[in-house]
Amino acid sequence: MIAVLAEIHVKAGEEAEFEEAVRVFAAHVRDNEPGNRQYRLGKSRRTPRLYTMIESYSDAEALEAHAKSEHFRAFSTTIGSLLEQAPRIEYLDVVC
Repeated sequence: MIAVLAEIHVKAGEEAEFEEAVRVFAAHVRDNEPGNRQYRLGKSRRTPRLYTMIESYSDAEALEAHAKSEHFRAFSTTIGSLLEQAPRIEYLDVVC
C-alpha cells in the first residue's frame, strides 16, 4: 500500500471554497477509484490555512490511475487559484 500526504497552504479567505471543492472531489475519488483506500482532508490546529490531504492506494497502479484521471486534472485546475503555493507532497510505503 502507498500513502500520500499533501501539505496545502490555502490563500486567506479561500478556505470555505477550498474545503467544498475537496468534499466534492474526495467523494468522487472514493466512489470511482477502486484502488483508493482513503482520501481525507485535515486542517491544522496550529497553522491557519494549512491543510493536509491524507490518501492511500492499494498499489502504484492505483496511484498512477488517480494522478492521470480527468477528474484529478479538473480538480487541480479548480483549486489552483485558491492556493498560496504548490502543495508539498510526500509518498510513503505503508509498513503496518
